[in-house]
Amino acid sequence: MNTRIKIKGKIQKGLGEASHTISRQKPFFKKYIKDIDHYYNGTINLLMEKPIIISHPDIITEPIEWTEGFKETFEFLNIKLEMEAISKNTVYNGLIYIAHGSPHFADPFYQEILAPNIYGNDFNFIGIIKKLFAQYANINKYKYCNIIIDKPIKEENGLLLI
Repeated sequence: MNTRIKIKGKIQKGLGEASHTISRQKPFFKKYIKDIDHYYNGTINLLMEKPIIISHPDIITEPIEWTEGFKETFEFLNIKLEMEAISKNTVYNGLIYIAHGSPHFADPFYQEILAPNIYGNDFNFIGIIKKLFAQYANINKYKYCNIIIDKPIKEENGLLLI
């Protein structure tokens, strides 16, 4: 059983929904994540090279009514983010964001990542990645991001079980 793993993910163009929903969910997340205001209102969408099943997240919320008439549970797993195209050997704290109502919830290859604003609102990790992805879509090194997980991990039948 590993206790640390680095997994490559290919950046995917998202639906654009997270930039609206995260800002509405943040007030509810404060109960669970004290520094949530430092996180960008959006996600990095990654198609992972290996499927990940998260059975032991770091945080599980109670059902939250973040929009009228709809309650949703959220899970979060602490990770580190690395994008070698931006800076080798530089990692940033992040969270795998698991929204139980998301269309990606049942897909173990697809992970949504919350990342903090690194240097304020005008310069943030997600903004950099999205800009690089849009500008250099044909250059392979800008299409990938690594996540680093420091938790007990078991590999079984090609699945990473956390």
